[in-house]
Amino acid sequence: MLTRLCSGCVTGTDDLDAAIVLRKNKKFPHACFHAQQAGEKALKAVWYYADADPWGHSIRKLIEDLEHDDVTGASALWCYKSSPVDDRALA
Repeated sequence: MLTRLCSGCVTGTDDLDAAIVLRKNKKFPHACFHAQQAGEKALKAVWYYADADPWGHSIRKLIEDLEHDDVTGASALWCYKSSPVDDRALA
């Protein structure tokens, strides 16, 4: 589990960094793809941390399933539901 968790965090951070660079270079479709990948990997890391098994690629479904399945540690995400996007993504 720890290997999956660490791997997801590292590649998720790389995806976010790639999305920022691509956005700055007006490569919007590729920026969106990498931003989605970063979000998906971050959410799956929460699932893995809780020793649960995430399924799918939809960020919305991963969040809804966390809430529905009452996965331990998921409550920390709810404060971000209405928060603005990370400033790094807008730079």
